[in-house]
Amino acid sequence: MLILGVDTSNIFLSFAIERDGALIFTYSEKVPMRHSEVMFLRLRELMHQLDIEFSSLDRIGVSIGPGMFTGLRVGLALAKGIAYSHSIPVVPVNTLDALAHPYLSLYRTVIPITDARRGLLYAAVYQDGGRDSDYLLVTPEGLKDLIPEGALLLGDGLIRYPELVKEGVVIPDPNPIHPEAKTICHLARIGEPVSIDTLEPFYLKKSDAEIDHPEGDETRGPGTGPRDRK
Repeated sequence: MLILGVDTSNIFLSFAIERDGALIFTYSEKVPMRHSEVMFLRLRELMHQLDIEFSSLDRIGVSIGPGMFTGLRVGLALAKGIAYSHSIPVVPVNTLDALAHPYLSLYRTVIPITDARRGLLYAAVYQDGGRDSDYLLVTPEGLKDLIPEGALLLGDGLIRYPELVKEGVVIPDPNPIHPEAKTICHLARIGEPVSIDTLEPFYLKKSDAEIDHPEGDETRGPGTGPRDRK
């Protein structure tokens, strides 16, 4: 199975391709607020270098959030466009799931934490290999009470709020501040495709523009996901 993984949930643009579980290539570039300008060009160049046609893809995995609103929309538009053109199944991947996944077999408790801006954080608690909480939009103070001793913490939220790092917790070195596209590929391989028409960003809060201008139209995805403990 040939899978393309796409992550545009943050200031990085990340792609990966795997074939039958083996990573063929991975690419990441810092493109603050420029995803729409460079994304398709970079991907087309990489596919050409690898002599891979879009039509040969068996599946696309794409990050759906939570994360940067504009980046998520651009990434989903790319995935939908390729999928529509070549009838390729698409698997949505939550960014918190993607951050946590590489560590679930190594630590009993894993808590990915990402900066949601305006004094808030995105987070989720994973216990014994599965998600054991809702996807959370929480203050740093509120999150502190959810962090047990021995938990692995990761994500860019720790850079913004270093006070979350208390005695007894574990921080990976280096601390991954955004999901890896190769993990998006893996989760797409084991996940379930959805109808392209239902593929939407996963938002836990309004965008800054909607907060600053509440009289405008509101566009949001589902608020809080169900628990998924295995």
